Amino acid sequence: MASTSNLASLTKNALTLVLAAGLLAGCASSGSGDAGAAGQPKTPAVPLQVSDLNFEDYAKLGYRLEWTGFATVTTGQTLGAITPLGDVVVARDSGGAISLLSAAGGEVKWATVLSTPLTRYLGMLRDGRRIIACSDSELFFLDIDGGTLLARQPLSKVVNTAPAQYGPVVIAGSAAGEIQAHLTTTGVRAWLTGVGGLFESSPVSLDGGRVGFVSQNGMVIILNASDGTSTGRWRMASGVTCDPCGDGETMYVASTDQSIYAFPADGGPRPKWRRRTDSVLTESPAFYSGKVYVNIPSSGFTALDSETGSPVWTTPGVSGRVVAVNKGKLVVYNGETAVTMDALTGDILERVQLAGISDMKPDIFVDGNLYVTTPSGVVHKFRQR
Repeated sequence: MASTSNLASLTKNALTLVLAAGLLAGCASSGSGDAGAAGQPKTPAVPLQVSDLNFEDYAKLGYRLEWTGFATVTTGQTLGAITPLGDVVVARDSGGAISLLSAAGGEVKWATVLSTPLTRYLGMLRDGRRIIACSDSELFFLDIDGGTLLARQPLSKVVNTAPAQYGPVVIAGSAAGEIQAHLTTTGVRAWLTGVGGLFESSPVSLDGGRVGFVSQNGMVIILNASDGTSTGRWRMASGVTCDPCGDGETMYVASTDQSIYAFPADGGPRPKWRRRTDSVLTESPAFYSGKVYVNIPSSGFTALDSETGSPVWTTPGVSGRVVAVNKGKLVVYNGETAVTMDALTGDILERVQLAGISDMKPDIFVDGNLYVTTPSGVVHKFRQR
């Protein structure tokens, strides 16, 4: 078996050989080349893509390279979000170009541009053999095999958050303080609930068909996805600038009021617990194995007991959010540095500088594969060592 350093060297040397073939093969689309012609999207142009990631750094984090692919990036744009969806991976650039890659080998199955660069996409979902590209004003349904645009459904209200999916129901929050559910089988609104405040943070899917939302002014609500009825409403002293997380029965929120909250999915007059700190909290918390992990700038990266909110350990000198768990080790990333930590003790195991990344996302939070992208459109799939 080749060493990690040899693998890195071979991969970099091979890039110039595979760029032309990989990009030309990967840019096939179901479109005719003209926007809207015969109902088909326009095929985007693709610039040169390169990557200079140091694969030895990822080996220290507990991952080894499985493949390198090349998503479509239109001229003058950069690759943004990536969404693993089972046996495929959806990549989207800043201009609205969408690529679908095979999770098995990294080849691009199709690439397309659905609308103008001004269209704001908030998330990608999967519905059987369809990909649902969710913008702030409508849903685009694409054939997973060929990228054919099958349908478009306008939303009754402009939305402002990533979508949550419950069967045929797609739920998102708006800038006007409303949460709406869209029924994809009929293309009409299923329900609408007014809450108040501005919704920007991603919703949290909870057990029992429930979903939790937090507004920027501190409104917290947990709803039944089927009909929009509330199981719990609360008001924090301030709002949020990051996404909450959950463990199925509880939603955990890191607030700018310097507190971490636990809200029960089945409701109640008060939060399950509240842990006050002396810092404004801006990094998303994460739940794993009975603990809530959160960055507290004044003291360090901290683990809290998920039942009581009591501190379990605190490690100074670590910041960011937990992006994945790899064999009992937390992978904490702050946009520049990645650290692996023992989840039980908080001990720092490895620390590496990571540069040139546009997104880092696992397909499964615990012991899954890790996808890393660069702005130029290179997609790397890493698996556990």
